[in-house]
Amino acid sequence: AGLLIFSLHTFYWIALVLMLGTLSESSSVVIAVPMALFFAFWLGSGMIPGLIYISPLLLTFSPDPDNISSVAASLMSGEPVFSWLPLIATAVSCVVFTIVAIWRFNRQEF
Repeated sequence: AGLLIFSLHTFYWIALVLMLGTLSESSSVVIAVPMALFFAFWLGSGMIPGLIYISPLLLTFSPDPDNISSVAASLMSGEPVFSWLPLIATAVSCVVFTIVAIWRFNRQEF
């Protein structure tokens, strides 16, 4: 189960980049937006505590390892999961990113 969580975390970023690649002609947007979003999730979770619940970071990393375990670590060690919301939010985001990318692929003229 822990490996599936890591796979979902990776797929989130791949789906985001794929979607941005279909929406933008600029490669700098495709590179910069995921990097900015990653740092916003990482640094913003300290300023806005609720942000960690919708970000994919809590799936594999923990901003506060003393109090909160990541979802993957909790599943692998048999501990109770702190919150299922990051898993649900990441899965829904992946589906939305994939649908938008497929929709744009179908509208693209080659």
